[in-house]
Amino acid sequence: MNNYEKPNVEIVPLNDLLDPERVMFISFSWHICKEMAKKLPGFTVQYLEGDKNPEKVNAEGVNGIDYHFSKFNTHNKWVKEAQDLGMTVNAWTVNKENNMEQMFNLGVNFLTTDNPLQARTMMQEMNIKETTLKYHNRNIYSKLGVSSRKQMLEIAAALNLKRASA
Repeated sequence: MNNYEKPNVEIVPLNDLLDPERVMFISFSWHICKEMAKKLPGFTVQYLEGDKNPEKVNAEGVNGIDYHFSKFNTHNKWVKEAQDLGMTVNAWTVNKENNMEQMFNLGVNFLTTDNPLQARTMMQEMNIKETTLKYHNRNIYSKLGVSSRKQMLEIAAALNLKRASA
């Protein structure tokens, strides 16, 4: 295993980054994603490669997918499948208007683009508020009976402690 395959989680608290509200981890390395999910529960960890379906990613404890938009064109059910599993969905790098429209219509949570003003204009034209992209997270919270990410993480931590002592 080379140094690129060893997640260095020790730097997170040293740089005042131990805050799941402000920090998420993304990687093309499947190994890194699994390790980060184990070592930093409660943080969003998104897998970038696009070669695994949401069920497989979620089964390993990784709670997000961050795939090139073309993967969602090929596997358009993956957005809903991931969100139904409580995962976040990001599409990258979405720079053309027709691709932005497709991703907005699929309901991705996040959009990575080199054209943020164009994306905002499209969202206004489609009556999508920036908070709408976070709508799916609120759906997940309501299913869990919580109203914030913090409460969700507290429940997850409690469940993790119960599993560890069982």
